[in-house]
Amino acid sequence: YSGKNTDRPKFQEMMSHIRQGAFSHLLVWKIDRISRNLLDFATMYKELKDLGVVFVSKNGWTTLSA
Repeated sequence: YSGKNTDRPKFQEMMSHIRQGAFSHLLVWKIDRISRNLLDFATMYKELKDLGVVFVSKNGWTTLSA
């Protein structure tokens, strides 16, 4: 599977866990490891923000908090 979109089984599993409240933060090595599609990233980030989950990228952007 590729980071070109969010239609990936493990990505969907991760989002399911996040929706269930399993995580307070989402840490990625680089943003392009989670998504290389800007619209998909924006949609995911909005959902994280709505759920109160902090997004952290080790390389690239700094922490984006809800």
